[in-house]
Amino acid sequence: MKGVIQLQITEKIRVEMAGNPLYYIHVPTKQGDVKTRYVDVELVWNGEPFVIPEGAVVRAAFKKPDGFDVLNDCVVANNVVTIELTDQVRAVPGKALCELMVQHEGKMITSSSFVVTVYPGLLQDGKPKSKDEYKSFINALLALDTVSDIAKQALENALAAQDELDKLTSGAEEAAERSEAAAIRSETAADDSEIAKNKALEHEQGANNAKVGADQSKAASEISALDSQQYAVTAGEQMLLAKYYAEQAQSVVSNMPMRYYRLNEDDMQAIVNPHQGDLCYVTDYTVGTTQLYVYDTVDMDDDGVNPEWVFLGNLDFASLDRPTLLGILQLAPIALSGDYGDLRNLPPWYRAPVTLDGTADTVAWDYSQSDRAIVTLIEDKPINITGLFPGCEGVLQVYGTGSIILPADQQNPLIGMVSPLGGEHATYTFYSRDGVAIDWHMMPSKGATP
Repeated sequence: MKGVIQLQITEKIRVEMAGNPLYYIHVPTKQGDVKTRYVDVELVWNGEPFVIPEGAVVRAAFKKPDGFDVLNDCVVANNVVTIELTDQVRAVPGKALCELMVQHEGKMITSSSFVVTVYPGLLQDGKPKSKDEYKSFINALLALDTVSDIAKQALENALAAQDELDKLTSGAEEAAERSEAAAIRSETAADDSEIAKNKALEHEQGANNAKVGADQSKAASEISALDSQQYAVTAGEQMLLAKYYAEQAQSVVSNMPMRYYRLNEDDMQAIVNPHQGDLCYVTDYTVGTTQLYVYDTVDMDDDGVNPEWVFLGNLDFASLDRPTLLGILQLAPIALSGDYGDLRNLPPWYRAPVTLDGTADTVAWDYSQSDRAIVTLIEDKPINITGLFPGCEGVLQVYGTGSIILPADQQNPLIGMVSPLGGEHATYTFYSRDGVAIDWHMMPSKGATP
């Protein structure tokens, strides 16, 4: 049996670094999956690729539907950011907001937000309990730009010093063992001298040599012990230095400003233990408005109220009615390609048809004025359409006794097989896949006059 085995699903999206706070991208995922859901993000700035600096740290911040937060590190490769949708990200069904934070050399920039839609699993008896997840804070203790290199080097130096201490201590113990063995040999030689007096001088000399060796071993042991003590002091200093920088890193992480997303001011006021500089977005989706607040503990606005959430202003975004939504869907091919050069020429939706001149040799239609047109002809004439774009379509109502002359490679096979009767006119429709080639259709419609 042939098939595809794939236990990793990766969604690929583009996210703007400039523009509205909410970027209308939806990423689907499933509750209950384990280490199989990822998102590859290409960051752009006004449609152009956003180059992530070498050595930059990218983190993904999530706001889950139940109000809990997730802040995790991302993997950056070939200017693409890979986000793992962890168990905590998918712990609660619903829509979670996500944004990417790019940090480099003490600076940070945040992307537009996008939506991660978590669909519920059928069997969720053993699902993880939703809570805050701050994997990035744990990693930051040895990964912050300003302190990580020093702390990590201090820790490595301490470990190396400890290894050297172990080696020297082992050498001192071996030297002491050799000294003790030499002393034993010396004592044995003395006993043998009494038994064999004819070899007394020889054994006495051997004992003296053994004693000299013992004295040398003892001196070496004392030197090794002093060296060991010196390295032990150095290792202790390195461990204290590593602990100091780790505490400094923890202090930096604990003072980082947070972003909160709430549906009303009461939910914002219920935030537990906010810090100076924290931001809160209060969004009313029914009217398309986001209110931006900052938490103030030093009375920045001089109103005598401290601490408090200070209102900074409104961030308006479009409320999507049906025509606007259809317009966005029509522009999707251009939006995904990143080529926005022709957007200014696109006609509005449901605009009244324009009336074309049927007296010239060629019927001219500026498509940027409207996607619908009317013309009255008394003889057959060709047509020239300008302002087309990939994926566009239009409707042309032709009245009178004439018709539109179309190239053979642009005609649908039905054209020529049917024609308007009395009391009817011809309705031409077209579709252009690439903005150049046109595929025409024609059908009779009721009404002999416009």
